[in-house]
Amino acid sequence: MSPGVGVGGVCPAGPALRRVRVWVGVISGVNMGDCLLTPNDDHDHYNTYSYCIGAFIGGGLTNYLVAGGIGKAALNKLKTEVLEASETATTRAAAEGAQQAARVGALFDDAVGVANARSVALQELLPAGSRGRVTMSAGVVEDAAGNRVVVVATSEPNGYLRPGVREAIGPDEIVVAGTGHAEADIVAWADANGYQVIAVGAGRPHCESCVATIEGAGGTTASPRRGP
Repeated sequence: MSPGVGVGGVCPAGPALRRVRVWVGVISGVNMGDCLLTPNDDHDHYNTYSYCIGAFIGGGLTNYLVAGGIGKAALNKLKTEVLEASETATTRAAAEGAQQAARVGALFDDAVGVANARSVALQELLPAGSRGRVTMSAGVVEDAAGNRVVVVATSEPNGYLRPGVREAIGPDEIVVAGTGHAEADIVAWADANGYQVIAVGAGRPHCESCVATIEGAGGTTASPRRGP
């Protein structure tokens, strides 16, 4: 918006009262400050000339200087309302900034890499005799507030974790009990608990059924797929 001057009309406050407002605005943002109201007697009329020089800089209407009582209550009310709106906007901006700051890290920058690497690491912790038949899976999921977490599953019944694997589960990781395919169990858990699937990996190549389940939930397969 460019600088400008506007002139208001007659105020319908009564037959013996009229206000003429002259506004000179210097606009460089969204905040107006420094308002000066000067009343002047003019026979039986009462003229109020309002000289308002505004520098729009922040987010609220501030710094009012009122000479006389005309318009003071209205200006104070307007000042309060605008300052409250400014504080609300500031609080909202701070919250959005904090949320944006929280969305930094491997879970956001490389969810696929995290899901694959975590799956492979857990798979390698299985006893040698179990690695060829048990699948460990790790997935990255996101809740409605934008928070992400790692979910771990195993193809063993009821989510049983072998010694060595159990101790390696991180304090912020969620282990889900499964019924068969570890990747599908992660997807099912996410769906039941209101999470969006971002990426799901596996310590062994994904079967076609799990690929379809992950992609059907809007997620990305993070590990190699089983060949035909």
